[in-house]
Amino acid sequence: SLEEPSRALAQCLITSWVTRGDSIQVLCFDKHPRDFLGPFPDSVKDKVSVLDGFTEQSSRSYDLYSWMERLSNQKEPFVLMIDSLTTILMHEDFEDVYRALMCLSRKACIQLVVALVHEDVHGEREVEQLRRLATTALALVATAAGLPLCRVVHRKPGGRVTREEQEFTVEAGFTITNIKKVEQKKVAKEVAKPDPAANLTFNLRLTGDEREARDGLVLPYLKAPSAGGSGEISYVMEREDDFDEEDDPDDDLDF
Repeated sequence: SLEEPSRALAQCLITSWVTRGDSIQVLCFDKHPRDFLGPFPDSVKDKVSVLDGFTEQSSRSYDLYSWMERLSNQKEPFVLMIDSLTTILMHEDFEDVYRALMCLSRKACIQLVVALVHEDVHGEREVEQLRRLATTALALVATAAGLPLCRVVHRKPGGRVTREEQEFTVEAGFTITNIKKVEQKKVAKEVAKPDPAANLTFNLRLTGDEREARDGLVLPYLKAPSAGGSGEISYVMEREDDFDEEDDPDDDLDF
């Protein structure tokens, strides 16, 4: 995307493949091969073959299927990078490009197909179809901390999909360091409590007026407290009350 360009990550991948000893071919449409290889050291340039789609796309000889035939006839296995699918889709129908990618991914000589896509240029439906075609989709986004954040969606053969986010640092020489998995914050979902009065045939709820009338109701035989009371308890003895005048009820006992 324009927010976080993916070409720096692509250059890191190429450097990693060269270090691993893989044969690499780049089908380049966004830049001239000279400009594409310019940032790399000579040790990488000598091991990367760049096919010039940049010049050919503006000529009448441009043909998507001729590129497919050239790539399919390779004898040695190689990793293919396409820079970028966005430019191809400006000249070709989406369905044709989709079928071409499927064919390339099934060729025995092609070990891996990596394609750059500028999501800002395409519709959401096209981007989602390309994601479903890929085994692994990497999306770069900018963060407030300044570190690139990579959202990884990986589809396993059994159909299971895993998602994670990783932060990393791009060092000089196109090497990736400080790869850190970003833990997803789990938001606790509030469980809706069942309403016991929801399915009743009669209404137990009070309106505001009914609640106010209830609070102002004085029940019978309930004396309202008089204001300004001191809180003292007064007891008036009646004639029937039993009163013992002895000081000590146990005084007549012998011990």
